Amino acid sequence: VAADQIVPTRRMLGDVSAGIGPDLDMRRISYLYGTAFAQQRLFTVDVNQFAGAGVPIYDELAKVTKKTVPEVRALVEEGRVGRDEMT
Repeated sequence: VAADQIVPTRRMLGDVSAGIGPDLDMRRISYLYGTAFAQQRLFTVDVNQFAGAGVPIYDELAKVTKKTVPEVRALVEEGRVGRDEMT
């Protein structure tokens, strides 16, 4: 993450964490996001970890990509969802 994006990124992650509830630890969401961001794309295992933590990631990616959830799943499996769709 670029230096000028650290505060906005942390704010976004805090908002996600707060929106899910007390069961989603800020450290966990930061780790998942950082891992996916560093890889420059989302792997199925990463998306499943977000989903398993209670983050409605498939629904949000569907909104961003203007695709259905099954289409998003296929895009992730094909390695066609990158960091741009995450931010």
